Amino acid sequence: MFSIENLIGAPDIQKGFFVMLVGVTGVFIVLIIFFILIRFLGWLFPVKNDEDKESNS
Repeated sequence: MFSIENLIGAPDIQKGFFVMLVGVTGVFIVLIIFFILIRFLGWLFPVKNDEDKESNS
């Protein structure tokens, strides 16, 4: 398994790849959480249909 001690003596390119992997993974996790939050709020507060009110006036 991965150990942070292995990264201490690693070359800079390997450290860079590790930081890039953690960063990209973090961005996608935040995007997924944001998407789920939007879907949940859309379910919690549905959009009202205003077409019927405009056509009856």
